[in-house]
Amino acid sequence: MWNRRTLALIALSVLVAAGGCGDTKPAATKKPKSTTTTTTSAPGDEDTEALCEELESDDPPKGLAELVPAKFENAADAAVAMINFLGSALDTSASADSESTVSASTDPATEKALNEVLEAFESNGLPEDLSDLAQYSEDECGEGLGPDFILATSWSSKLVPAPKDEAYCDQLTASFGTESAASSDGDTGGAGISAESFEALAEVAPKRHAEAIEFLSTLDSASTSDKASSIEAGGDLLGLGIYALDACGSLEVAGQLIFAGGTLVSAESEANGSVDSGDSGETGGSSETGVKPTNADTAAATALLPTSDAMSFEATEVDLEGDGRYLASVVAPVGWEQEDTFGAGFNPPVDSNFEFMDELSLSAGCDGMCEATDWEKRLRGPEGYISLWLGDRNVVEDRTPEGSAGAVIRSADESGDIRSLVIRWDDETDRYFECSITLSAENAEYEPALLAACESSRPGWITVS
Repeated sequence: MWNRRTLALIALSVLVAAGGCGDTKPAATKKPKSTTTTTTSAPGDEDTEALCEELESDDPPKGLAELVPAKFENAADAAVAMINFLGSALDTSASADSESTVSASTDPATEKALNEVLEAFESNGLPEDLSDLAQYSEDECGEGLGPDFILATSWSSKLVPAPKDEAYCDQLTASFGTESAASSDGDTGGAGISAESFEALAEVAPKRHAEAIEFLSTLDSASTSDKASSIEAGGDLLGLGIYALDACGSLEVAGQLIFAGGTLVSAESEANGSVDSGDSGETGGSSETGVKPTNADTAAATALLPTSDAMSFEATEVDLEGDGRYLASVVAPVGWEQEDTFGAGFNPPVDSNFEFMDELSLSAGCDGMCEATDWEKRLRGPEGYISLWLGDRNVVEDRTPEGSAGAVIRSADESGDIRSLVIRWDDETDRYFECSITLSAENAEYEPALLAACESSRPGWITVS
């Protein structure tokens, strides 16, 4: 749940994951805050041990509110909603569009997770409750990314509920957009934008946002070496990023801000020696070694290439979560650039005939479960990943892959752009294997070969006959 590498990758994934929201926040049902005035009895040793295990776990949270005193229930729900929102972007990013402004209908999974954050953040007195929960967690379990992330969320919760302001949204885009960042010159504040941009933002920002922006403008390498300042800055950036996504509908700005916020919080925890760095060995990280996959066969993909094309395929082994547990032998086009920011992705050379968004992506997903389950029921349920992925797509094929349980789904939109995927699962394993392809309509002729490449890829943790 709180692994440094996981949080950093989640933060980065928001930059490219399809998500966003409409111009209006969804109606939220407030959870009544506990009004009990009597002293809540402390959890027993077993509950404390379970809480500490939850805070140290790499997997998404389950039942955090049940492991803390009742007065922290709303705060625990808000922290869980926050990490699940970021996690949904990571879990769906393999099939994402990368437009800077997107509608709510683009990614139902991310929209749903975002709505849960907005609902949780409606709780009265939440910033104070989150701060108290962070202190309680640290007192019970010691320093770590879990308490730090909860404290950062307390700062975020002060910013997210602000009403939409068109002028402010425009200034956020002008200040934090990629083009602005690339062309910035002169003095810059801690977030890497000019002092003039900070001043312009503060002039049109809501009151609490203006305070956060003023604080961010004072940051430098010295001030961010202080733990409290780093967590406050990270929380402010996360909050500004979610506001940019919800109120402004700007995925580009949200990605810049959330990545910066997640990096600040996780880097501070790592510097204090309280975070699993993701490396194996006695000092932290998983020492578990995944099953080495069967070598993938490129023959089926090669046979389906356009006859006049010079493209070829090769089999290569990838570590889908960077911890050695989820290895796969994948069939990928020779010469395509591999990126391991989250899962594994293969992108065509910039001088090829393929479009910028054309790609082959692979991941080890869990749809928020991360434990052995009935994957067919989970993924095709009303809120399951496949059901949400399908949405209103024009599905031209939906079948079981050869050799294992799973799904092979081909789809196209009105313009003819291709979005297809292969998912394999085993109900005895805690992750499913996903391989997806995105192709522009101009390159649709490559879909059969790339889909065969996905189906020919072999995850080590799932048996394929």
